[in-house]
Amino acid sequence: MREIAIGDIHGCVHTLRQMLELLCPEPKDRIIFLGDYVDRGPFSAEVIEELLSFGMMFPKTVFLKGNHEDMMLRCISGEEEWVDSFVLNGGLQTIESYKHLFGGEGFDAVPEKHVSFLRTLPTFHESELAYYVHAGFCPGLDPGKDTDENRLWIRDPFLRAEHDFGKLVVHGHTPKKEPFRGLYRAGIDTGCVFGNKLTAYIVTEDKFVFVPISELDRTP
Repeated sequence: MREIAIGDIHGCVHTLRQMLELLCPEPKDRIIFLGDYVDRGPFSAEVIEELLSFGMMFPKTVFLKGNHEDMMLRCISGEEEWVDSFVLNGGLQTIESYKHLFGGEGFDAVPEKHVSFLRTLPTFHESELAYYVHAGFCPGLDPGKDTDENRLWIRDPFLRAEHDFGKLVVHGHTPKKEPFRGLYRAGIDTGCVFGNKLTAYIVTEDKFVFVPISELDRTP
């Protein structure tokens, strides 16, 4: 069995499809998606559709929540104080993708099956080999007892600390041109939506796999 993490997708559905084709997953493999499926890129609705189909074919798949899914859900739930943050961080592209794919206006265009999927997403996953999380953990806290806010949003306290959580922490959230692999963590958000590449990390082989952003996913 391979254990594979995939970094931040942000609406780049064609790049995601190329990555899945390259990885050629088998039913015995476990794929862990690290969140941030929506916003910024042009095909957020299509990404969620792709993930739903993938999860049906590969039931061992783990889908984690990212901070962008958190913002989207808060807006759908009517928390108006989050609307500006959602818009400033690529939310308009998300709404446009739903309007194009399903019809309707605003959040009314988001089908219930997508909302239900987003609401069931956990904020971390633990295997025998690693912890998987979107953003990171607070150094000094047990990952299982950390807050969802830290798991979705933390940056500097986690990134600057050389802290041993007991297992490797595999995360996304903070984009870099190249992935990072240190003693205690592996960061695999390589800014696909910003014109770079999508990264997967085959944890069982300690190997990175890359797919450059598809021209079809580039925003004007």
